[in-house]
Amino acid sequence: MWAIILADMSCGFDNVMGVAGAAHGSVFLVVVGLIISMPILIWGSTWVLRLMNSYPIVIFVGAAVLAHTSLAMLIGDDALGLAGRLGLVGRLVPWAAASASASDSTSSAGDGRR
Repeated sequence: MWAIILADMSCGFDNVMGVAGAAHGSVFLVVVGLIISMPILIWGSTWVLRLMNSYPIVIFVGAAVLAHTSLAMLIGDDALGLAGRLGLVGRLVPWAAASASASDSTSSAGDGRR
């Protein structure tokens, strides 16, 4: 329960920072953006929680998407120059990590570990 509360608080802070950045200094846009986005965040997180409870595979798909996205961003970053050095391997690593994270998550799902 505390993990969900902490996650909601951090997402809320992240949301406030995103709205403030997008408002470019306009207090009116910050207020309107928060009025619109906070209910979406609260209702959306409740909906996702219900979805995860009903269909646990959603958790594993989310883990795979996060693994793929983070590695693809890391490898594709021009400042690091990894894409040029890794070539085809650089394109395959994010997919391998996504597959590994999803298969590892599903193998430990039935034994009570998370």
